[in-house]
Amino acid sequence: MPAEISKLDALHDSLRQLTQQLHDCAQDEICSAYEQLLVTAEKAFAAEQLMMERHDFPATRTHLEQHARVLCALHQAHPAVMTGDHHLAIHVGGHLLPEWFELHNSTLDAAVSVWASYKIDPDKLAANYGGQMINFVATPTNEAARPT
Repeated sequence: MPAEISKLDALHDSLRQLTQQLHDCAQDEICSAYEQLLVTAEKAFAAEQLMMERHDFPATRTHLEQHARVLCALHQAHPAVMTGDHHLAIHVGGHLLPEWFELHNSTLDAAVSVWASYKIDPDKLAANYGGQMINFVATPTNEAARPT
């Protein structure tokens, strides 16, 4: 597995752990946990952007739009969290973010991983993404089977 995909997997694991930590931490640790979560999300999204750009991922813009929306929500909640709105921190960072992240990770991030693996080794017919093998095989085109 390419090193950049391993690095991204580690950032994703950190993000998952921080969402759980935010959900479970003591009241006096919520502000700090939220800030760690925000910084880690920014790092993970920046690393993904670099990988997409490096490998000319065709859906980079759509992927980055999702990241921007999530970061916008996290940043908008940040002032309220810092002034003591712990319910908002847990709702946004401990509930909404993990739900969004699992869907995003299993769809868009998986596509980036497969694309990057293919770009690194075009002869490879499968990629390991998060412990799951994703197979992609180019099949010959049958002219007669093409829709008209």
